[in-house]
Amino acid sequence: MRATGSLAGLWRLPLAPRSSLPSFAGARWHRNRQMNLRAVQAGSEMPTKVPAPPQMVNLQAGFPPTRGIVFDMDGTLVQPSIDFKTMRAKTGIRQGDLFTQMQLWEDESRIESAMEVIEELEASATAKGALVPMTGLARLLEMLREAEIHVALVTRNTMSSVKAFFDLLEDDRLVSLFSVVLTREFRHVKPDKRIMQHIADEWGMHPSELMMVGDSKEDVEVGNAGGSMTCLVLGGGNEVQSSTRNTIKEGNPTLSVSGLEELADAIEAGLQSPPQPASLTSVLKPLEMDFIDQLFIRGHLQAGYCTFPRLTKAFGCDDVSTYLGDTVLHHECSDGFLTKLFGSLGITVTGSDSDPANLDLVRARGLHCLAPPDIKHASFNASIAYADDWLYGAAWSRNAAAVASALKAMASAVKPGGTVAVELAMDGNAAEMWDALPPGFLSEANAEPMRLKDVIDVAPKELRVLSSEVVIRELTFSSAGEVARDVVGQVERNGGSAAGVEEVVEGSGITRVGLRRGRVVFRR
Repeated sequence: MRATGSLAGLWRLPLAPRSSLPSFAGARWHRNRQMNLRAVQAGSEMPTKVPAPPQMVNLQAGFPPTRGIVFDMDGTLVQPSIDFKTMRAKTGIRQGDLFTQMQLWEDESRIESAMEVIEELEASATAKGALVPMTGLARLLEMLREAEIHVALVTRNTMSSVKAFFDLLEDDRLVSLFSVVLTREFRHVKPDKRIMQHIADEWGMHPSELMMVGDSKEDVEVGNAGGSMTCLVLGGGNEVQSSTRNTIKEGNPTLSVSGLEELADAIEAGLQSPPQPASLTSVLKPLEMDFIDQLFIRGHLQAGYCTFPRLTKAFGCDDVSTYLGDTVLHHECSDGFLTKLFGSLGITVTGSDSDPANLDLVRARGLHCLAPPDIKHASFNASIAYADDWLYGAAWSRNAAAVASALKAMASAVKPGGTVAVELAMDGNAAEMWDALPPGFLSEANAEPMRLKDVIDVAPKELRVLSSEVVIRELTFSSAGEVARDVVGQVERNGGSAAGVEEVVEGSGITRVGLRRGRVVFRR
């Protein structure tokens, strides 16, 4: 079966009368709608006519209403049946994301052989009678159908597996719910955040009005990176990533449920509850993602057209593009969370970290990485560093000599005309919190912070400033206790002692923490 329209991977199954199927090429819902102001502030243009459904779900206090739900398939809507153990053994990919690893391969025949193994095992998993629906699936879909909530399906599997899933439903009315279906034949594949924007554009919505539902960390990452709500379905059974990161926005779902029955209960309650005021921070993308987006928007980085350019032919994608995007070196990449997001945007990325333990975590994600001494001179289009600790930034961001040394190393890695970009914690960071801490606590954090001008002044002579700015962001927490728990986690992850800090911060009543970050882009 072929895709209708010009978008490969965007499918419409002729299982219901065309009049009952929402069609992007044909009839749409059109009505004037004023977009949530905070969503517009988060960076989206306001459409004049959009196919907005008449209902919305208020699932989480402090978040915008959900108008569209994007489902993963395997392990979320159907019980997992793919034999990943055999798949890894036959492809030779022992750890890390399969497609991320294969994207590093330059041998086309090796890619084709691995895809043959993957497709064979996927076919076995979707053979007649092999797919079993998750408990509560029919009730959930019927509820969404009656509420006229937009529904999409996003899977890294094939259209054949989706067809098997739709056959399992045995109800054309439920099949017609899925107005957008994206498989790996589409140009963007999870965890590429462009998926969420694509679906939002098709529905005339802002990504903050969507919720990504899935059973894996990858599902959570793609939703969070896209600025959408996320729901983790626990116990789905698919592979669990070997490395995790539990920060406020990036790795944690908006809500977690034990299964589809619990999700249906939450939606039923949400349909009946009045809208709640939305916090501005709830519709903003993670700070790291904002940093990446700005580099693309301002032309400092060039992305590949497809998520995995080397795999598009093997995926059967009609939008075949072999452009690999810029080559990027990600300095001090920690466990590789941000590195993976770079790599999922058609960027050929290499992580680097001074801590060997972090390099092991990056490799576990299936990413390429190098120890600092192994980085070749002038071999990248761009060299990027992001001080991701919102509490007080990376240690080198507080010391001019350390910053100068880091910038020199970053500059030496880029080709002539290449880009060096850094973002780090600046003065005034979390000042409200520091006032509540006892004297002498976190002495490093209370040291005189760098200013934006200081960073520019210590840059190597061969670097010229392209842009510089101060990014101010305020994080709003539900309680002082939540702030305190996050502070404890930040302190302990950086080797400090958190004794007594929870009581001090919780007793202060702090629920808002101001972030002041410096962002500088240089050209070599």
